[in-house]
Amino acid sequence: MKKTRMSRQGGQRKSVVTVTYRNMKYAFYKGCLIPYRIHYYESSARKILTDFGIELVDFDFGCCGSQILESRNHDLWLAVAARNIALAEKYNLDILTLCGSCTSTLSRVKWLLENDRGKNDLVNGVLDRLGLEFKGTSKIVHILKLLVEEIGINKLKGFIKKELDLKAAFQHPCQVYRPERQMNVSMGGVKELLAVFLPDVYEMDTCCGESLIATDQDLCINILKQNLSSVKAEGSDIIITACGNCQMTYDVNQKSLKNKNEIKRTVPSLLISQALGIAMGYGYSEVGLSQNLIKVDPDIFI
Repeated sequence: MKKTRMSRQGGQRKSVVTVTYRNMKYAFYKGCLIPYRIHYYESSARKILTDFGIELVDFDFGCCGSQILESRNHDLWLAVAARNIALAEKYNLDILTLCGSCTSTLSRVKWLLENDRGKNDLVNGVLDRLGLEFKGTSKIVHILKLLVEEIGINKLKGFIKKELDLKAAFQHPCQVYRPERQMNVSMGGVKELLAVFLPDVYEMDTCCGESLIATDQDLCINILKQNLSSVKAEGSDIIITACGNCQMTYDVNQKSLKNKNEIKRTVPSLLISQALGIAMGYGYSEVGLSQNLIKVDPDIFI
């Protein structure tokens, strides 16, 4: 937020621009997967975002609806997702998300209800029984968008204590970017964010495959194996993710492949909140790295 004040210099009035940062408050949408399977994403996100003056408010959110429900019952999918949005709107809060799939569902439902009066009326007829109303006033903000646009690269730079001097592979959360007209997240901005604390990054913008696990497990695992081959060919020390699904496939599914002897070695996977937390000076356990299934050698951060 910019504020302009007037000062006098040499008898003339001169504009002086000072920059202040507002305390930002968001409804914290964790989804289903993160609290039950990778809760270290939530805890590390809370830790770093507090430093930036972000206040996270917890609500009785439910499942986003996901693509599984979308493919079975489209109207129910709309209503399930819209309930979450309406809860945040009741308190005039934007929604902060961590998972790419949740971000996609909530964003697309918001866009559809804003552009289809018939569906809007149908969903609000359901929400009315719960004392809620979808208005379309709350923004859906993924943590990457928050860091790049709401907090901003310049402010973020002031919190970095050290670069992570290692070769990292970054898995872009594909559902955060597509479709562009509904998502409006800048991949270029995310690249600029990574450059602040990672000098050497190999970027992957293809799907991690995890969203297919419920319908075609073999295809999901084959995509994972292909991505791992690229990561290893690049000589990456770690993989960084920014989505619950991506972290599941690179931490949980990769661990399973190693246990079955289908791959010879694993590459540890960190979440963006964990990697950024290390760069901000937090310790190994403070960002939950001891909870990852594939353990990260703490010495690589020294």
